[in-house]
Amino acid sequence: MTTHIDDSLTKPSTTPEFKDFKKVLNQLNEERKYKDILNYLLSFKSELFSLPISHKNQQLTIQRVILLILPLLKSLEKGAAKDKKQYDCLKAITIEYCKLLEDSEYPLSIKVNSVLHIFSIFDEKSALKGVVFQRLFEQCDRNHQLKIIVENVKKIEEISKDWNMSIEERKELYRSSAITLDKNNEM
Repeated sequence: MTTHIDDSLTKPSTTPEFKDFKKVLNQLNEERKYKDILNYLLSFKSELFSLPISHKNQQLTIQRVILLILPLLKSLEKGAAKDKKQYDCLKAITIEYCKLLEDSEYPLSIKVNSVLHIFSIFDEKSALKGVVFQRLFEQCDRNHQLKIIVENVKKIEEISKDWNMSIEERKELYRSSAITLDKNNEM
């Protein structure tokens, strides 16, 4: 995971923040502290989320970072399905990664594809699918591109029927879907 990170980050590796970057990541990985890896990477959000998009001369891109975090998110999902505290933690981390993408200057296609990757990593019954789906259609709406996903938003009850969402999460998903569709005259 850390092979090319030093060369790709915008700050020189001699800065205090990056002095032990590889060491910390390797140690957390050996200890299987995946949540801590995700949080550690988030501590470098301004650097990580200002990475270039795919380019053959770049060793680390935003797309590769997303691909790196996917198995970490997935590995935490099983514990989150059994423990509310772990679920809340994973939900917060997932939302934070989605929010960072949403707030970035990347093209919409990079943002949408990255959030779709996060959406697809979770099990078909995972409540996190609903959380990420909501971030996805709200992002499309903010960018005046709801047409990308409007048919799925219209069928939200059918699509989300197997997602193990809490009543509050489901209400929020339906409410947000209805508001978005209404605002765009798509009812």
